[in-house]
Amino acid sequence: MTGPDRPVRRRRVLAALAGAGATAGLAGCLGSDENGPEGDDTSAGDDDPGDDASGDDTGATGPGAGEQIDDISCAEFGSTELQSYGTGDTPLVFDFDYPDTWTESGSSPDRRSDRYTVIVRSEIVDNRYQTFLTVGQWFEPITPAELEQEVSAEIEARSGSEEFEVIRTLEYAGEEIDVYSTPEYPEGLTSVFWLPHETADGIRYFQTVFQFSYSSSFIAGVEDSDVDIYCESLFDDLANLIFPAVEPNPGTAIASEL
Repeated sequence: MTGPDRPVRRRRVLAALAGAGATAGLAGCLGSDENGPEGDDTSAGDDDPGDDASGDDTGATGPGAGEQIDDISCAEFGSTELQSYGTGDTPLVFDFDYPDTWTESGSSPDRRSDRYTVIVRSEIVDNRYQTFLTVGQWFEPITPAELEQEVSAEIEARSGSEEFEVIRTLEYAGEEIDVYSTPEYPEGLTSVFWLPHETADGIRYFQTVFQFSYSSSFIAGVEDSDVDIYCESLFDDLANLIFPAVEPNPGTAIASEL
């Protein structure tokens, strides 16, 4: 729930993050604003969803259960049951799952930004509320010798008033992969990591981003560079479901991009 019994935690918007090449480029190549893909923000009017965002949501189960937004259970925007994205012969070197209540919104190879992106999204609720997951992978292969320097450069570029740091690890292809974000905003929303893949030239790593986002009706309030959002546990819960399901894609077409 929200309100006096569960205050909405403040998530800090990092100016440096918003302007960093990787995340900004990812949004740009998809035609997205800061909250979600363009055209999918269905919020109407200036109503404050926080006016009715209260109560103990004891009947709902799944991601976001226990919180509400405008008398809607946050659990309506996710599911514990996952379905596989059809990575097939895409350049993605990994497979991933997403809630079976969500649908695919599109994919976009972008030569200018040297990455491949995918969007999946929830259904629109009350013509206002919708959540998204954008998955992006860069084409550029990184050698094991280059990895530490590449990670350091990316983290420095993304760090603003708060340092990017390891917030979780991912067991992947026999390795323990560090997943980076910030301790505040956007923990669980934007995560950056590097996945190994065996190429003709040996093991190479590929920078990857998982970015959760939401329609503007999820914003409870904005003050200076701070944003309060509803359903914050929804994104944490979804990340905890989706990350363990990430595994190598045996059908990847990344070789055609190298």
